[in-house]
Amino acid sequence: MAEAQSIETLEAMFLRLPREEETPDPENVTRRIRIVTHEGRTLFAFLRAGRGSLSFAGWDATSDVEDLVWAYFVIAAQKPGAPLYVIGEQGPVGTVRSAELEEKPE
Repeated sequence: MAEAQSIETLEAMFLRLPREEETPDPENVTRRIRIVTHEGRTLFAFLRAGRGSLSFAGWDATSDVEDLVWAYFVIAAQKPGAPLYVIGEQGPVGTVRSAELEEKPE
């Protein structure tokens, strides 16, 4: 899994995902970004969503697999050079440790 410590690296990965409003059937998206936090959480980004270049719709796979629910997240830093945080609808999720673009398994 590639280290993803820069915004530029993540933005390049996110540009390879489809936009939410252009994807009528999000369940059939085959490319995703696996994001792992320093706190041990794993998230999957499937669609670019919202206004920011690092805003996405996806899953928090750390939760019970039976309860995977689409949610919205953003990756941001408090200031240039600061750690990148994943923030969900309920607040901070964790600090980005690594990210990898991958094909969704069948």
